Amino acid sequence: MKFELSESDDAMVLRLEGECTVECARELKDALLSGLEKSEKLLVNCSKVTDVDISCLQLLYSAFGTSAKMGKRLLLDADLPEQLSRLVIDTGYSGALGFEDAGAHQSGEGR
Repeated sequence: MKFELSESDDAMVLRLEGECTVECARELKDALLSGLEKSEKLLVNCSKVTDVDISCLQLLYSAFGTSAKMGKRLLLDADLPEQLSRLVIDTGYSGALGFEDAGAHQSGEGR
């Protein structure tokens, strides 16, 4: 898994690339916390994630809670790879991760 943290106009952007699995959970947690510490808003771009497991999804869910406690915003890029989109929907995390209309997200509507 590769992580790239950069600044945009109004947010930090964390780009994830490669396999997002339990083997990289510690690095992902550190990258998420670093992004939240550096900005009021963190956008997580998962468009180049090639594999994902439940541990990554649980970390993202936890990061949403942490950002709220910090008074900050964490946003998940709406252009998710199919495997991650399916996992978000199948595990019931769609509402918690900001995808209230899972069916529209899965079909590509509302992007």
